[in-house]
Amino acid sequence: MTQTDHRESDQAGRAGEKPSRRRFVVLGAAALTGAALWQGAKRVRAGAAERQIVGPASAQTDLVAVTFASAWCGPCKILQPRLAAVRPDFADRPVRFVTLDFTMGESAGYADLAQTEGFTQAYRRYEGATGFTVLVNRHTGDVVDVLTADHSRDTMRTALNKALHQVQV
Repeated sequence: MTQTDHRESDQAGRAGEKPSRRRFVVLGAAALTGAALWQGAKRVRAGAAERQIVGPASAQTDLVAVTFASAWCGPCKILQPRLAAVRPDFADRPVRFVTLDFTMGESAGYADLAQTEGFTQAYRRYEGATGFTVLVNRHTGDVVDVLTADHSRDTMRTALNKALHQVQV
């Protein structure tokens, strides 16, 4: 081997490793990491399904705030904490907060939930999309407003109050 061959070999692999072995190790680690992330997402998804509804019973609800979210969604990471900060202000109001998690692209059971909670039309329209919350009149199924990451906490409060006023009239 010439001196040039040694340099190329050292650049392609670590401490004399063959390039093909290095690629195998990197790809193997990536596959294991991907499998672990997938299993973690399944656990999060299963846990989220148990805690996805906050608010009074459906029969006492006039407005449903449905958040279409996923773990990989950048706007969701802004929207969800803001909405969570506003939610306690509506604890005694007839609004129900529902989060649909599309992290793994799965939506099993969400159509039934949408029918039960009164947002079937919105669900069909936005299924799989993420990064926003739709405010739905539970009695008519109409979308009253849409909240996004562009809304501040105060703007969200105002929009929720306005939507509640609209659906209660």
